[in-house]
Amino acid sequence: MKHLTEDILVDYVLGSLHSEQIKNVNKHVLICEECRERVSLWQQLTAKESELIPSKELQQRIMATIDSQPKSKKKKHQFYYIVASTAVTIFLASILVFVNQSSHDLTESKEEYITAQHNLIPEQSFLNRPETNRLDIFPVSLDKNIKGDVWLNEATNELIFQVDGLEPLTAHDYQVWLIHEDNVWKDELLQFENGRVQVYYKGPDVGTIRFIKVSVEPIGGSHTPTGPETLFIDLHQ
Repeated sequence: MKHLTEDILVDYVLGSLHSEQIKNVNKHVLICEECRERVSLWQQLTAKESELIPSKELQQRIMATIDSQPKSKKKKHQFYYIVASTAVTIFLASILVFVNQSSHDLTESKEEYITAQHNLIPEQSFLNRPETNRLDIFPVSLDKNIKGDVWLNEATNELIFQVDGLEPLTAHDYQVWLIHEDNVWKDELLQFENGRVQVYYKGPDVGTIRFIKVSVEPIGGSHTPTGPETLFIDLHQ
């Protein structure tokens, strides 16, 4: 009995054959135990790897491996050799995909934004660096009890905002807004600790922050500033 070629079996497993060809393969594997076994092996192999490598690429890799084999008459032991070598090829490709994805994730993690308050703020070693700028905070109101500072370092992409003298609110929240040059807003609800507000921010866009302001907002905060401003800082002053 003439057996089906490997490329036909691979196309069959990957669903790349026309309907008439699929019918012919179905009929053949019903009466040919060897081809039926080969189909089963290809199905097991591709099922394990299909989630890591797109099917078209998987098919190309499989066919490339088959084409690299000697053109002599295919015997059963040769088929197992092809399957094994193809499995190794796909396994190595899967590792490469995983490494590339991990590298991509690591690169993205370096650009993550970090916001923290009070005891959750990481070590503030950047405060003592010569390139760190310190700006005084002046309240919008005439309340002389409100005072604070902003430390900004564009080299390390870090910023600390610290304010003393804000009166705690019961029916509202204080919300800080970081306003960038392109009018992109980032916000954070302020938390009090011993009468002090302290916010740490780190992100690749620190250098584009133009203004920092604090406003009085409904409990839970707002998507955009709606209440009266308490503080307003121009970082380019």
